[in-house]
Amino acid sequence: DLGGGHKLALRGRIDRVDINREGENALAVVLDYKSSGKKLETIFVENGVQLQLAAYINALRHFKNPRGLFGVEKLVPAGIFYINLRGQFENGKTRGDVIAGVDESRRSAYRHTGRFDTGVIKKLDSAGLADQFNYSINQDGSLRKGLVEAMGRAEFEALLDRVEGQLYRIGSEIFSGVVRVDP
Repeated sequence: DLGGGHKLALRGRIDRVDINREGENALAVVLDYKSSGKKLETIFVENGVQLQLAAYINALRHFKNPRGLFGVEKLVPAGIFYINLRGQFENGKTRGDVIAGVDESRRSAYRHTGRFDTGVIKKLDSAGLADQFNYSINQDGSLRKGLVEAMGRAEFEALLDRVEGQLYRIGSEIFSGVVRVDP
């Protein structure tokens, strides 16, 4: 709702939503399959270029009747990810290296890239292998600092709020006659 009787309506199709029920609520993760590698770039998100994944999870966050579709009262955003369907395989130095590391190579080839709430890492990666999500655990059990994809709950929610604000701004500008290509 943009106010003044205006609404911004977005149409799209979410490739996949995974949920983890916790009582009356459920953690929600949005996954978007790509035919090649794609990363969620901070500069693009902050400047309104890459809003798709965050817009999808925001739509779920404000979903009017999650009980009807998901069987829960509320969906709690936990992560947004791109998944490369072709995989990202690294070259080996020798044929022996490639053959010896085939299982590890296969696991890491389909790594999820995006953003997620570090508070739910044990739900996302119950095996604790850090092979599907970009994070690293220090020897003391804490998450390594400086990782872009792993975010604290407040930081993840703030990202979603900023994207929602960008969509509001863009919609308001459209209704007030601003139609420039920017960015």
